[in-house]
Amino acid sequence: MSVAQVEHSYYDRTPISTRQPFRWPDGAAVAFAIVTCLETYEVAPPKGAFLPPNLPGGFGRAPYPDVRAFSQREYGHRVGIFRIIDALEKYKLKATAAIDAHTADSCPSLMKDIRALKWDIAGHGHAVTQVMSSHMTPDIERSYVKSALLAVGKATGADIQRLAWT
Repeated sequence: MSVAQVEHSYYDRTPISTRQPFRWPDGAAVAFAIVTCLETYEVAPPKGAFLPPNLPGGFGRAPYPDVRAFSQREYGHRVGIFRIIDALEKYKLKATAAIDAHTADSCPSLMKDIRALKWDIAGHGHAVTQVMSSHMTPDIERSYVKSALLAVGKATGADIQRLAWT
């Protein structure tokens, strides 16, 4: 069995045996990231929206209305995130908030709190019930990413200009 080589210019192909050992900045022994997902689960996603069957944090898609998945995300926006914030503040840790456009638009007081924390912001689509997929054309995908970044940038003050696709 042979595996086809895919030619690309994304990075240099170098065997691990020839690379210099990797070192974390300041001699740190380990690095980790804390990412909080602030996502909206729509009770009635728009027609054609793609939702993967293995959505993290859920039990799979339930029949309409999917109150279980909806309420889990709503609890996160109303209660859970503030418990996480308290725990991180206690240990002087910062996180990255992965925020979708629906959450950015519908939770202005939460966005104010996130801005005050000076966390990093990651644009995270429109809603967890509207993920990007191979069903999108390149133009639709580009529009999706740009509109999501604009909504998150507007709500959080994040510098989306350097991230938005042209």
